[in-house]
Amino acid sequence: MLVRTSRLCAGMLGLFVSVGAMAEAKSDFRFMMSLGYTGGGDKILRGYIHDINTGALIDEKNIKAGERYQLNMGAYWKMPASPISAQLTYGYHADSVGNGNPGKLTFSRYPVELLAHFHVNDKFFIGGGVRKATRASYTKADIDGKISFQFESNMGGVIELGWQPVPDFMLTLRGVSERYKEPVVFGKSFSGKHVGLFGAYVFGS
Repeated sequence: MLVRTSRLCAGMLGLFVSVGAMAEAKSDFRFMMSLGYTGGGDKILRGYIHDINTGALIDEKNIKAGERYQLNMGAYWKMPASPISAQLTYGYHADSVGNGNPGKLTFSRYPVELLAHFHVNDKFFIGGGVRKATRASYTKADIDGKISFQFESNMGGVIELGWQPVPDFMLTLRGVSERYKEPVVFGKSFSGKHVGLFGAYVFGS
């Protein structure tokens, strides 16, 4: 575990150094923010939310390893005369049941993604890269506080097809392959494979 963690940290450091070098070059280095909706993955559990006063069932749904909302922020780089672009982002990805109610259940993770794309023309691009869903956990919140259970994750892969109607906005359809595992001997393993639709805004100079 220590070796894998060290390698991951070294790899992430290398990515940030690379992006820093890109920023110093004469290129289009900008910031970006994206929001998406994803679906898929194995069922981790079925969550039930009950009214704390009456005990009546008020909400229930399956919490899956590949869902649901993901918010990213990071850096975007593209040489003006090159068909290649790259991006490095850090995000929050979560599926939950019982929002606004005691007993809320959430499966959350904080993905780091490094992606590169080939721009076929001014409107369409295709590409992919790697993704590491860090700090993956299942959390139960109630009036007495929160209880969290951690999950391990592997290095996943991402493929994307995108449309860029204007220079500052992009829509992407993606597929992701990754897995999660309970951090105990013989713990269950869950597929986090999913598809998603994202909108991204690029800003700054």
